[in-house]
Amino acid sequence: MQTDTPPPAKLGKIIAVWGASGSPGKTTIAVGMANELAEAGKTVTLIDLDLEASSTGVLLGLGDSPGGIAAAARLAGHSRFDSEQLHRLATPVSSGKRSFQLLGGLVAADRWAEIAPDRAEEVIMVAAENSEFVVVDLGSSLESNLRDVTTGLDRNKVTKQTLTMADQIITVCLADPVGISRYLRAIDQLVELRPGGQILCVVNRMRASVLGSSAKQQVTETLGRMAQITVDCFIPDDPAAADFALRQAVPISHAKRTSLARMAISVLTKTLVLGERSQLDRRLAKLG
Repeated sequence: MQTDTPPPAKLGKIIAVWGASGSPGKTTIAVGMANELAEAGKTVTLIDLDLEASSTGVLLGLGDSPGGIAAAARLAGHSRFDSEQLHRLATPVSSGKRSFQLLGGLVAADRWAEIAPDRAEEVIMVAAENSEFVVVDLGSSLESNLRDVTTGLDRNKVTKQTLTMADQIITVCLADPVGISRYLRAIDQLVELRPGGQILCVVNRMRASVLGSSAKQQVTETLGRMAQITVDCFIPDDPAAADFALRQAVPISHAKRTSLARMAISVLTKTLVLGERSQLDRRLAKLG
């Protein structure tokens, strides 16, 4: 007797958030995107896979939350990580009337060898089977010469592997001469990993105080001339809202709904991730 085979579960969209070294603000943007997606009614898992400097837990006031990615990876190593374990280990983060779930990062950077690439992939895939969107906050380094002396694992293999499997990559460039220089040096390595992949450029903390009145034009021309990169979104600098969000340990949208930075992250999420149109497009396009 022939039986119908159920169709495979539809995987959620995997979004990798990456930036060059120097704190360009990728964690703030990853948290902000997860929050905006949740507010849009989507089921969201945010995974902190920054094995160099995990910070989502601190940013959200969770401190060194137990479990998280380390516990998930251990279970994945024994083929025991599933939807039940995901929901047990993930921490719910309130987003108004909705919430997203966070798999927090490592409590100590020297434990990175616990997160083998195959285990990290399994964790991401289980999250994608149980969420409409999986946002992954990644470390900056893409070098291949850093290995654990005991296991031989490449420290940055998890970052590189996640970038290759992501449906969409959000790259974050800090809008000052140092941030732009670091971004330009690092972006070539990323493009080599994903030739032809969907790589988007977000320029963060746009401010005339550093680059002058034509800041937006300068950044656009520099990235275009030096690396043939088109800027997909500018995030205005809003230090008051950012500082308040840090002090209250909440996403920036909870700190100040009318923050220009928050509105830009909302536009980024709605237009580039959800494919919607936003009434804020024209207003934000004039900034910088």
